Amino acid sequence: MIDQTAVLEAIAREISEGTGCDDPPVDALRLAALVGFEVCSGRGRREGTTLFVPFGRYPEIMVHWLCAHELAHGILALEPAVENTEENASYLAAALLLPRRSFCADLQRTGWSLSRLHAIYWTAPPLAIARRIAECRDAIASVWTSGARLRRRFAQKHVLTPRTLPLEAALAAGCWTDGVLEHDNGSAQVVVGPRGGRTAIVVVDAET
Repeated sequence: MIDQTAVLEAIAREISEGTGCDDPPVDALRLAALVGFEVCSGRGRREGTTLFVPFGRYPEIMVHWLCAHELAHGILALEPAVENTEENASYLAAALLLPRRSFCADLQRTGWSLSRLHAIYWTAPPLAIARRIAECRDAIASVWTSGARLRRRFAQKHVLTPRTLPLEAALAAGCWTDGVLEHDNGSAQVVVGPRGGRTAIVVVDAET
């Protein structure tokens, strides 16, 4: 069986290095143009090599994410070695906005701080950054609502624990006051959605 993750990483690396878009922040609109896609205003979708992005309806960060996601679908439509699914498109979009080489170097430099990484990779949503950490390291990313209620967890199969780690819950509960909470083995950040809803994004070392 083909390792689709490895194929997606290889595709992202080839595109990032080939276009020179391998250092942060990656402009998804410029990247799309460099690989032959036209970006137009419209509801998020793709028609051939034309990507429609809802300019003005969402914050700039979401415009970049939606553009990267539709671009990923367009790239995967031409790649027979990997399925063109929503999950794979999201993976490739994150790999394009958060190139592994530079991202791994910044992970070490920032100590996995979500707020510091977001300041560097401001074209990628905080959840994409947290999930990318879990893809590149033995880490667990999770999403929590107010009241420390767990919504989702993300990690590589070999490190995903059946139960939440104590540090996950502690960071999720403690970050609401200041919006950011840093720990030697993890980080948390409160994110406000397009409709005003608030969630906590948490990432912790799986060996904690």
